[in-house]
Amino acid sequence: MERLFEKVSTFLMCRQMERLFAGVGSNTLVIMASTRRNLDAVAAVAQMREIWVTAGPLTTTVLASRGVTDCLLSPAGISRRNRGCDQLDRPVVSFPDQVLGDGPSFCCIECGSEKILFSFLEALLVRRHRPTVVSMRHGNRFVCQPEFVDYSAALDGDNKQLLSVLLASVTAEISVPSHDWLAAPYLPFKRLGGLDFVLRESAKDITTLLRCAMTLPETDTVAIDRVLESLKTLRTGRRDHE
Repeated sequence: MERLFEKVSTFLMCRQMERLFAGVGSNTLVIMASTRRNLDAVAAVAQMREIWVTAGPLTTTVLASRGVTDCLLSPAGISRRNRGCDQLDRPVVSFPDQVLGDGPSFCCIECGSEKILFSFLEALLVRRHRPTVVSMRHGNRFVCQPEFVDYSAALDGDNKQLLSVLLASVTAEISVPSHDWLAAPYLPFKRLGGLDFVLRESAKDITTLLRCAMTLPETDTVAIDRVLESLKTLRTGRRDHE
């Protein structure tokens, strides 16, 4: 029954997004939380319409499973793609809760009782292109209705204030997540200092494995293969967060 509910909800969301894009055109920024229903709906839309989707561990996995990866771009890639243009060349669908990183292109936004790192991408696109911004938030509702975000007053503030307005629906949904929210495993990496901590621990594990490999006799191929497989697993995990 639950799976049927998700299929119907995803179908309705896909139809809503198609009507939305048909009505507002390419200069549109859609901001969504990384729920199963949202990801499935965007994967379906990407098979029918040219859009850009922020690349991340969740979007890459889901869209690749549907054979649609040409629409995936990193936040930096989306920014470069539209530099110097008055409007976005395609609608952009952003899943900010699964975009990982830190540094000057990220800032902390209050999310319930926590402060979470988010990319400045959405604020940058709004300042450059003045797109129509739509949030798609469903919580535990059966049907998700698009909500148009009025950011005009926030343009007078700094980028952090603007970003807080643009991501209000996502931060609210993270504070009280729906049952199919998939970005929870990545939340520790989005806390201030969280990504650095994980990478430091990963580096320690890699060093330990390399030292272990150096003590093994060359004839013990089984043990060496196990160490190499462990290193491969750690490297894959790090690459997901780079």
